[in-house]
Amino acid sequence: MEGYTISRLADAAGVSVHIVREYVLRGLVHPVRRTAGGYGRYGQQALGHAPTPAA
Repeated sequence: MEGYTISRLADAAGVSVHIVREYVLRGLVHPVRRTAGGYGRYGQQALGHAPTPAA
């Protein structure tokens, strides 16, 4: 499982990376694993918790 990077997760959710980072900082979205370099990888379930753009 490769997983989503934070930017791909933001693109898939239709929001900016800054919004996703805010959700991560608040503990609403969690990476499923970390790369050797420390980057978070997010799974499919993170899309369900990611913010959606306001209409």
